[in-house]
Amino acid sequence: MPIVQISARIIRWPEVCACCCRPADTTILVTATRTKGKRVIQTESKSWHVPYCSNCLEHIKVVQELKQFSTAVGHGSSLIALCGLIVAIIIYTSLDDNETSLAKVMTGLVVLATIGLILMTYPYFQRIYEEEKATREAEKQNLEQRLHMYRCSNCATLDVLAVEYNGWYGTVHEFSFANEEFAKLFKNMNKGKCL
Repeated sequence: MPIVQISARIIRWPEVCACCCRPADTTILVTATRTKGKRVIQTESKSWHVPYCSNCLEHIKVVQELKQFSTAVGHGSSLIALCGLIVAIIIYTSLDDNETSLAKVMTGLVVLATIGLILMTYPYFQRIYEEEKATREAEKQNLEQRLHMYRCSNCATLDVLAVEYNGWYGTVHEFSFANEEFAKLFKNMNKGKCL
């Protein structure tokens, strides 16, 4: 990832996407923040508008959605089993030592009732589980198709922004570029300013 330091108050950006180098139609704000002071803390931020195309921003967004997406689905029978177990434990632990046989009988009844309830409701919960699982799988496939639609072979990065603003000191600013071609264009537009 090329790192470029530039000493300037005004920075010129190429009019192409920082990720794929196709014509840019939007921008993204990249920001760096620093704090100083021990007793009185002062925070200062600086930002730059980096050119992007809508497709690259969309594929970055879709990748982030895919990372957070889960196809895991809960089964209603598991919830019934958990509730039955909790009730059985509460009954068993709440009775005195003198009532041990009563506790065993009541606990056994709760376990049997739980098993019966699971057997009666299993087909219903299984149908709901399969429908929800199919829905989640379809949503994941839709996200993957969107990613394929927005991504092109020229993209420098898939899941993060192609330009990071690493910070500044005085008038010197530091940027990291994922796309080497874009970094070259950036240097050419700011000749004499890059260190």
